Amino acid sequence: EPTTFVGEKTPRSFVEYINARSNAERVVGGGLLPGAGRHIMLDTLVKIFYKSPTPNQVIAGSQAHTHRTPLGSYYIEVMKAVHEKGQSYVTQEIENLLEKLESDDNKAKNTIRRRKINILRVFEEEYKNKDIPLEIPEEDDKGRVIKNVRSNSADNDHKKRDEL
Repeated sequence: EPTTFVGEKTPRSFVEYINARSNAERVVGGGLLPGAGRHIMLDTLVKIFYKSPTPNQVIAGSQAHTHRTPLGSYYIEVMKAVHEKGQSYVTQEIENLLEKLESDDNKAKNTIRRRKINILRVFEEEYKNKDIPLEIPEEDDKGRVIKNVRSNSADNDHKKRDEL
Protein backbone atom coordinates (compact mmCIF):
# COMPACT_ATOMS: atom_id res chain seq x y z
CA GLU A 1 0.00 0.00 0.00
CA PRO A 2 1.41 3.44 -0.91
CA THR A 3 2.44 5.79 1.87
CA THR A 4 2.83 9.55 1.80
CA PHE A 5 6.17 11.15 2.62
CA VAL A 6 5.50 13.84 5.21
CA GLY A 7 9.05 14.67 6.31
CA GLU A 8 11.29 17.61 5.48
CA LYS A 9 11.84 18.01 1.76
CA THR A 10 15.61 17.42 1.95
CA PRO A 11 17.72 14.66 0.42
CA ARG A 12 18.75 13.45 3.87
CA SER A 13 15.16 13.20 5.14
CA PHE A 14 14.07 11.42 1.98
CA VAL A 15 16.91 8.87 2.20
CA GLU A 16 16.16 8.27 5.91
CA TYR A 17 12.50 7.71 5.02
CA ILE A 18 13.40 5.19 2.31
CA ASN A 19 15.93 3.41 4.58
CA ALA A 20 13.34 3.07 7.34
CA ARG A 21 10.89 1.38 4.99
CA SER A 22 13.16 -0.68 2.76
CA ASN A 23 16.32 -1.51 4.74
CA ALA A 24 18.33 0.03 1.87
CA GLU A 25 21.08 1.24 4.26
CA ARG A 26 21.97 4.16 1.97
CA VAL A 27 23.37 7.66 2.44
CA VAL A 28 22.74 10.76 0.36
CA GLY A 29 24.62 10.28 -2.90
CA GLY A 30 23.90 6.55 -3.10
CA GLY A 31 26.69 5.09 -0.95
CA LEU A 32 26.12 2.64 1.89
CA LEU A 33 25.91 3.40 5.58
CA PRO A 34 29.07 2.33 7.46
CA GLY A 35 27.26 -0.57 9.14
CA ALA A 36 25.39 -1.76 6.06
CA GLY A 37 24.88 -5.53 6.03
CA ARG A 38 25.60 -5.93 9.72
CA HIS A 39 23.31 -6.85 12.60
CA ILE A 40 24.06 -6.16 16.28
CA MET A 41 23.15 -9.67 17.47
CA LEU A 42 25.26 -11.38 14.80
CA ASP A 43 28.13 -8.99 15.54
CA THR A 44 27.87 -10.09 19.18
CA LEU A 45 27.97 -13.74 18.13
CA VAL A 46 31.25 -12.99 16.34
CA LYS A 47 32.60 -11.68 19.67
CA ILE A 48 31.45 -14.86 21.39
CA PHE A 49 32.98 -16.98 18.60
CA TYR A 50 36.43 -15.52 19.22
CA LYS A 51 36.16 -15.79 23.00
CA SER A 52 34.72 -19.28 23.17
CA PRO A 53 36.73 -22.43 23.86
CA THR A 54 34.07 -24.27 21.80
CA PRO A 55 33.63 -22.34 18.53
CA ASN A 56 31.68 -25.19 16.89
CA GLN A 57 28.93 -24.72 19.46
CA VAL A 58 28.88 -20.99 18.77
CA ILE A 59 28.60 -21.65 15.04
CA ALA A 60 25.74 -24.11 15.59
CA GLY A 61 23.91 -21.75 17.93
CA SER A 62 24.41 -18.77 15.63
CA GLN A 63 22.54 -20.42 12.79
CA ALA A 64 19.24 -19.67 14.53
CA HIS A 65 19.92 -15.94 14.09
CA THR A 66 20.69 -15.86 10.35
CA HIS A 67 17.15 -14.63 9.57
CA ARG A 68 17.93 -11.28 11.22
CA THR A 69 19.61 -9.84 8.11
CA PRO A 70 19.82 -10.81 4.43
CA LEU A 71 23.51 -11.65 4.92
CA GLY A 72 23.02 -13.54 8.17
CA SER A 73 24.21 -16.80 6.64
CA TYR A 74 27.42 -15.05 5.55
CA TYR A 75 28.38 -14.59 9.22
CA ILE A 76 28.12 -18.38 9.65
CA GLU A 77 30.07 -19.03 6.46
CA VAL A 78 32.90 -16.81 7.72
CA MET A 79 32.88 -18.37 11.20
CA LYS A 80 33.21 -21.84 9.67
CA ALA A 81 36.01 -20.71 7.36
CA VAL A 82 37.93 -19.01 10.19
CA HIS A 83 37.54 -22.09 12.36
CA GLU A 84 38.79 -24.38 9.57
CA LYS A 85 41.35 -22.16 7.82
CA GLY A 86 42.41 -19.60 10.42
CA GLN A 87 42.12 -15.83 10.73
CA SER A 88 44.00 -15.26 7.46
CA TYR A 89 40.76 -16.25 5.70
CA VAL A 90 39.24 -12.88 6.68
CA THR A 91 42.11 -10.89 5.17
CA GLN A 92 42.09 -12.96 2.00
CA GLU A 93 38.33 -12.63 1.61
CA ILE A 94 38.51 -8.83 2.01
CA GLU A 95 41.25 -8.67 -0.63
CA ASN A 96 39.20 -10.84 -3.02
CA LEU A 97 36.09 -8.71 -2.57
CA LEU A 98 38.04 -5.46 -3.05
CA GLU A 99 39.53 -6.82 -6.29
CA LYS A 100 36.05 -7.72 -7.54
CA LEU A 101 34.76 -4.25 -6.63
CA GLU A 102 37.43 -2.71 -8.85
CA SER A 103 36.91 -5.06 -11.78
CA ASP A 104 33.10 -5.43 -11.87
CA ASP A 105 30.61 -2.67 -12.70
CA ASN A 106 27.55 -4.63 -11.53
CA LYS A 107 26.07 -2.27 -8.92
CA ALA A 108 23.88 -4.89 -7.23
CA LYS A 109 26.79 -7.33 -6.80
CA ASN A 110 29.05 -4.53 -5.59
CA THR A 111 26.49 -3.50 -2.97
CA ILE A 112 26.52 -7.06 -1.63
CA ARG A 113 30.33 -7.11 -1.73
CA ARG A 114 30.52 -3.87 0.27
CA ARG A 115 28.12 -5.27 2.85
CA LYS A 116 30.22 -8.44 3.11
CA ILE A 117 33.35 -6.33 3.62
CA ASN A 118 31.56 -4.53 6.47
CA ILE A 119 30.81 -7.89 8.07
CA LEU A 120 34.41 -9.06 7.59
CA ARG A 121 35.61 -5.88 9.33
CA VAL A 122 33.67 -7.07 12.40
CA PHE A 123 35.67 -10.29 12.32
CA GLU A 124 38.92 -8.30 12.06
CA GLU A 125 37.99 -6.05 14.97
CA GLU A 126 36.74 -8.83 17.22
CA TYR A 127 39.84 -10.91 16.57
CA LYS A 128 41.92 -7.97 17.84
CA ASN A 129 39.66 -7.67 20.91
CA LYS A 130 39.30 -11.37 21.70
CA ASP A 131 40.87 -10.99 25.15
CA ILE A 132 38.59 -8.14 26.30
CA PRO A 133 35.64 -9.21 28.53
CA LEU A 134 32.40 -9.70 26.64
CA GLU A 135 29.38 -7.37 26.82
CA ILE A 136 26.22 -8.79 25.27
CA PRO A 137 23.62 -6.32 23.97
CA GLU A 138 20.01 -6.83 24.98
CA GLU A 139 17.53 -5.97 22.22
CA ASP A 140 13.95 -4.78 22.17
CA ASP A 141 11.42 -6.37 19.81
CA LYS A 142 12.64 -4.17 16.91
CA GLY A 143 16.29 -5.20 17.23
CA ARG A 144 17.41 -1.98 18.94
CA VAL A 145 19.93 -2.25 21.76
CA ILE A 146 18.44 -1.43 25.17
CA LYS A 147 21.48 -2.17 27.35
CA ASN A 148 24.70 -4.16 27.45
CA VAL A 149 25.09 -7.03 29.91
CA ARG A 150 28.59 -8.13 30.90
CA SER A 151 29.19 -11.85 30.63
CA ASN A 152 31.80 -13.66 32.69
CA SER A 153 31.09 -16.99 31.03
CA ALA A 154 33.59 -16.54 28.20
CA ASP A 155 36.80 -18.40 28.86
CA ASN A 156 39.57 -15.88 28.20
CA ASP A 157 42.20 -18.62 28.29
CA HIS A 158 40.88 -20.21 25.10
CA LYS A 159 43.17 -21.46 22.36
CA LYS A 160 44.35 -18.74 19.99
CA ARG A 161 43.01 -19.07 16.47
CA ASP A 162 45.87 -17.24 14.73
CA GLU A 163 46.34 -20.06 12.26
CA LEU A 164 45.02 -23.61 12.55
